[in-house]
This record gives sequence, structure tokens and C-alpha cells, in this order.
Amino acid sequence: MVVFLAAGGGAFAFGLKQDKGRFEDLSIADPSLVTDHASVPLDSLPAGNGLRAGWERFSSRFQGSWRVQIDARSGAPLLVEGPGIKWPVPVPQGEQASEATLRDLETSLRTFLADHRELFLAKDAELVLDRDASGPFGTKSFHVAFRRAVNGVEVEGDRYQFILGHGNLVSVGSSRWTTVDVDTTPTLDAPLAIETMMAFMGLQDRTGARLMAEPVLRILPARAEGGEALSSVYAGEVGRGYTSNLVWRIVLQVAGDPGIWVGMVNAHTGKMESFQDDVRYAQVKGGVHTESTDEICPSGCEQPNFPMPFANVSIGGAPAVTSSSMGIFNCTPLGSTAVTQLQSPTIRISDACGAISESSICGADIDLGMGAAPADTNCTVVAGHSAGDTKASRACFWSANRAKEHARAWMPANTWLNTTQTQVNANVNSTCNANWSAGQLNMFRATAPSPTGCNNTCEVTGVVQHEWGHGMDQNDGGGFDNTSEGYADIAELLADHTSCIGRGFFMGQTCSGYGDTCLSCTGI
Repeated sequence: MVVFLAAGGGAFAFGLKQDKGRFEDLSIADPSLVTDHASVPLDSLPAGNGLRAGWERFSSRFQGSWRVQIDARSGAPLLVEGPGIKWPVPVPQGEQASEATLRDLETSLRTFLADHRELFLAKDAELVLDRDASGPFGTKSFHVAFRRAVNGVEVEGDRYQFILGHGNLVSVGSSRWTTVDVDTTPTLDAPLAIETMMAFMGLQDRTGARLMAEPVLRILPARAEGGEALSSVYAGEVGRGYTSNLVWRIVLQVAGDPGIWVGMVNAHTGKMESFQDDVRYAQVKGGVHTESTDEICPSGCEQPNFPMPFANVSIGGAPAVTSSSMGIFNCTPLGSTAVTQLQSPTIRISDACGAISESSICGADIDLGMGAAPADTNCTVVAGHSAGDTKASRACFWSANRAKEHARAWMPANTWLNTTQTQVNANVNSTCNANWSAGQLNMFRATAPSPTGCNNTCEVTGVVQHEWGHGMDQNDGGGFDNTSEGYADIAELLADHTSCIGRGFFMGQTCSGYGDTCLSCTGI
């Protein structure tokens, strides 16, 4: 299912929830997310403490200096890392493990946990291999993760993770290990839990309400009363910092409300333990040269994670929605694929190097990446990315959209700014120039590195703003001014606030100044 949010009355109010939902005042924080662990180093426990003594024996047995961080609420290890334990099962490197290999690793890790049960607290019957989270990373390391289920009911947020590399176990840790002190057989059945949640929401009947998934039982951790004292581990009594509740997890959407509401209804008492909007907000982002490509940092270097304003995003193959000014978009349901071609309602990128198509799975940002080195220009792209996801495309998309957005604040009724999709041709197969022609921006490639060459003009924001200024001149209601060059320079000055128009256009030389040579400006 895709959530579509309508634009507000003003221009370009895309992607963000504009109005307060009718159920937002009822929100209750999920205790499994706000119940923090309390990390303490092992050596902060008093000498003679049983848990400390157990880990000291572990370190002695495996002949190394092991660093251990303990959750003082439960006694579980949050992080154990050291020189490595030679592993009896071959650890795959640089490739996806076969099902048989992963099964062998799982078996060996279960044996390891059982052998050190007094330290890790994990019962074998409660460990569930998380196949999606297990596999190789990097070229020489492998990750294995376990979720936790008690009597078949998953414990929210409890998990163990193992890092193996070069044939050794080098790191292991838990997110938290909750004391499960609740009956896992529900008193309330699922239909009654649904009715309880609807009554909490003030819904008289199911008209307009829709279940997004079948209700499931979960064990919901919470901090035990007095658990903040952190005294249990120091006294040698583990597991007294947490408590738990058995809940029905219910996911509901109501017509006319933008949220997808997740409720946790206590399966014994009917109390609402948690109630939250589950709409996930993701971002389209990537590396951008915000002013120049002259490597005078920070303004002359590519900056990571810049928002791609008003980018189109198609989720699960549905018609595209538009991100906000900060590249934010709603991405549901989790697991759907979100794709952008890096177009906006008013800017269209056409890269001569190829088409742009970048994607992510809902729950993660669409990251267009950034160049690995300053010389990665023209048609060079991040490994695995589409041919049009170039530095030039990202920079031109960002700067041209920002130019139109800025101008809309001053000319809110201008059609060209609000509804005309202006095409920006990136990586045009020529060098040392850029132009505005036939309603389009044409931005040229960089020359081969030399003392007298030119940089890619999409990557020089001042040049983009200057050529955009010609478009604004043509479409401001008065036709081209005389001179249009002066108009375009002023448009760039208003955006950049510097007298060097298009800094970094030239490689290693200053501009001619139309006969009055510049002393230091490398612009146009």
C-alpha cells in the first residue's frame, strides 16, 4: 500500500504531512524503543562480583585482552570484542554463504552460547536465526544475527549479533536481554484486542478502518520499577532491571487520516501499552558540489548526503509521489521498493551518460552516493549505480531546483517557476561552456585534467545559476533584457553573494575579465 499525501494550498508542499492527524494526541511511546540499556565496562563491577569473575575466566581461557561492556540492567553483554577465537567452522569470505554453510555457522554459534550460558544468558530454544540479517560484509567478514522468541512469541528488540572474520570470532553482543516474566498465553483474543484499540481511538465501528496485517502476539520489554537503580548486576543478581508484557500488535489505517497506526494492546489486561504512527519517512540524498569543484573545501568539494529537493519517487511501481524540499518522502509498507529517476515537477535531468534510476527498500534512504575521488567527473559513477547518477546530474538537479524554489518566494504566480518542467542537459559532449537555448540548460563536460582546462559546468553552481538566470530572464514576463548576460550574472549574485561568478570554471587559471584579467577569480 502506498500513502499519497495531497499538496497543500501553497506551491510545492510535497511529501510531508501538512496537518495534524486526528489520532496524534493519543500517541504512546513504544516502551521497547525508549527502554534503554545501561552500558557499563566490566571492570566497573566490584572485585569478586560473580559476573566479572566469569568474564575474567573467559578472557583467560581465550588468551587475549577482551573488552566487555555489560548491560547493568540485565547482565547481558552488549559488546565483547578481542583478538579472536579460532572458529571450528570455515567462515566464508567475499561471497554469499550457502544455506548449508550458514546452517553450520548457526550450529557452532548455538554451541558456543550454550557453553557460556552463565555469561550470555541466552537459551538455545529462544534463539531464532535472522537469515535476512546474516551474511558477508566487506571482503573478509561475516555477520550472523539471532532474534529472540519465548514459547514462539518474539521479544521486541532482543537480539544477538556475531562478527566473524579471517577464520575467527572477533565480536559478539546483544541489543538487550529482557527478563520475560509474563504468561505467553493470552487472556484476550485477537478480535477483542482489535475492539479495544478501536475504542481507544474513538471509533464507533469499523467503517473506514482497515487492518493492514493480521494481529500477532509480541513480548514487549519495559523497565522494571526501580530498575533505574542498576543495583542488581553489582549485587550479583542479573535480570532484575527489565520486565515484560504480552501484547497483541495491531496495524490499522483509517480513511481520511494519513497515518498507519500500530497499537500494542496488553493481551492480559487490555491496556494500550503503545500507540504510534508507523508511516516511515525516508530521504532522497546524494553527494553535491554546493558551489565549486575547485577542491578548496568545504565549498569546493563534493559534500555527502545533500537532500534532493522535490525528487520523484515511485513506491512499489505505483505512480510517483514527490519528495519535500529536503528530499523527504513517505515510504510504506516496509519491504516495498522505492525508485527515483531524479526528476521534479519543474526540473528534468537528461544526462548524456545514460538514464538515472536509483532505488532503496522502504525503511532506508535512497542514497545516490558521491564520487570516490575529485577526478571522478563526467560519466564516472559510483560502482553499481545507474549510468546517469553522475556528479553532474546530482549537482545540476540540486542547484536548479534550489534556484526555482528561491525565485518562487518572490514570484509565487510565475508559471515557469511553478509548473514548467525545465530540462537540464548534463554532460553534453563538449567542453568549456554552457548555455541556455530553446528552453533548456546545456551543461558541458570537463576537459582532461591540465593546467588550462575547464571543469564540468554542472559541478560549478555559479555557472548553473547563471544559465538558469537566462531562463528566468526569458520567462519573467518581460522577455530578454539587454544585456541578458548582466541579468544572468545578477541572478547568480543573488544566490551566491560573491563577485567571482562560477568559481572553479577554469582549472588552474583565472578568467580573462573581457580584457581586464582577474587577479584570483577562476570563474567565468
